[in-house]
Amino acid sequence: LLLLLSMVSASAQVTAIRAGKLVDPESGQTSSNQVILVEGRTIRAVGSDVAIPAGAKVIDLSSMTVMPGLIDCHTHVCSGVVSRRGLPRKTMALFTSDRAIRVAQDVLAAHGFGDVPEGTGPVVLAQSPRTPAATVLEQFRRLPRALLLGTATFWEGVDFPGDDLEVLVVAKLPFLVPSDPWVEARCERLQATGENPFTSFMVRDAVLRLRQGFGRLIRRTGDRGVVLILDNRLHTKNYGTTFLGALPTVPVTYGDESDLLARLDTFFGRPPAREQA
Repeated sequence: LLLLLSMVSASAQVTAIRAGKLVDPESGQTSSNQVILVEGRTIRAVGSDVAIPAGAKVIDLSSMTVMPGLIDCHTHVCSGVVSRRGLPRKTMALFTSDRAIRVAQDVLAAHGFGDVPEGTGPVVLAQSPRTPAATVLEQFRRLPRALLLGTATFWEGVDFPGDDLEVLVVAKLPFLVPSDPWVEARCERLQATGENPFTSFMVRDAVLRLRQGFGRLIRRTGDRGVVLILDNRLHTKNYGTTFLGALPTVPVTYGDESDLLARLDTFFGRPPAREQA
């Protein structure tokens, strides 16, 4: 198992995202025709008059509404892992909301990746309320190369042994939605007893869900694969150490897309453990 964490490097690529509308996650206000300038994993500038540097990678989302919290998904799920230049490995990306799946699906479509086979690129399959999970899973297992975008249903109880799944992308740490009535009630009960509901419940639950996500990739002796965790809260929040301590193997970091692809090439270039002497 190779566990990769994204890390800003001095040579991190600059990405410019053209957004038709940009939503402020706190106020809910929208701004039209915005440019989000991202360097590595850091948003450097946002505005309608932001100049796009020469050589920057441009993602055109001018027909879409974008939230800054989804920028990590835009810049990484569209990386070489799923591109025609990447490795022909079956990949699943796990998200924490249907909205994030729709945004990632639209971004991938803008780059030429959809639900119809085209060239050597992967077929993109997306979980949705209108499509039964079993149907999507059957399609994913049948296709020789595919990218599956899934949410809560696929965090647990789904088996992909062997080559059925070799790359797992975790877009965000799987925290429960704080505004969910059941979550609110549980947090209120814990707070009434003097406990901190975030550390004693929310963090512990998310750690368990993350470990269950790893189970989608490694199901039996001899299975191997790569897990990419794109959430930089592992490095920027105090609770990040709790997640890092619960991971099944010591993670390594990558800087930019070239570094990521080089590490994947090296890992998959080695024979599986069952083939080694």
